[in-house]
Amino acid sequence: MEKVQSEEKNKRISPFKEGYQDRKMAKWQGFILSDHSDLIHQEKEQQIKPIAKEKQPLSTISDYLHRSFAYGHQLTVQLDFIVDGLYEPDIIGVVTGFDNQLIYIQANEESIVIDLSLVLHVELLPSSKWFAPDKAT
Repeated sequence: MEKVQSEEKNKRISPFKEGYQDRKMAKWQGFILSDHSDLIHQEKEQQIKPIAKEKQPLSTISDYLHRSFAYGHQLTVQLDFIVDGLYEPDIIGVVTGFDNQLIYIQANEESIVIDLSLVLHVELLPSSKWFAPDKAT
């Protein structure tokens, strides 16, 4: 009898074999998911609030727009357009054409038409080389 009791004490119980399911991990995953969602929401709010850049003269704006059109350089354009007390996010793209006071910019998969009088600030984005030039030996 003593031998049977000692074997029972030494028997290891596996909760998975007995049908017990631990839900603690599922609960923690729910906490992590909500924290992650909050972090993404905060990052989006920070990205939406662009700061006002200085007003550039028309000659500088025209020069940057012409360079983008002639050489295919990518640029960012901030419009002098405020919605709910905030500036609109910068438009990033390449100038594809002009028509009087209208500028056509290809941004991702959409074409945007901008009135030149609404442009506040233009910057050319630095281009990165997508190839490694051969080194002369």
